[in-house]
Amino acid sequence: MLYNPNDVDLVEKLSVYGEFNRDDFGVDKVKLFRYIILVYDLNSPMRTHYIDLWERKRAVAILVGFKTTKGGKFSLSLIHISEPTRPY
Repeated sequence: MLYNPNDVDLVEKLSVYGEFNRDDFGVDKVKLFRYIILVYDLNSPMRTHYIDLWERKRAVAILVGFKTTKGGKFSLSLIHISEPTRPY
């Protein structure tokens, strides 16, 4: 993997890129950056374990610590970024 999602300096390393060097994400940067790496890195073990992108997004969101409501939905639109009509 290009970046280690457990690297203690992950935020610092990714913040050199303009897309990541912002303070308006509205969520914990460590969780968000780990999520991005685990979902999208071509060498992420999650890509082979969860072939379906939507299953992978949900599993990784839970893995990195994003909370769900009692109904099992995420309180933020993290998973819905690409397809807002997806049922979860």
